Amino acid sequence: MKIKAVPLMREVREKIAHETTGMSWEQEREYLRKHSDIFRSFVEQLPNNGATSDHGLAGRRSRAD
Repeated sequence: MKIKAVPLMREVREKIAHETTGMSWEQEREYLRKHSDIFRSFVEQLPNNGATSDHGLAGRRSRAD
């Protein structure tokens, strides 16, 4: 199963923006809280792709020098 992540992310972002237009911060926060289980369950169903895993970066720190 191949997921087109960029179009999917754009679609979800546009849907959230449309549904939260005109909401106060408190209303938007409540909306996101109520819908977080839906988003979480969707993400948990996605296949694990080791190529995008950040386990290899765990514990590393960037250096600015």
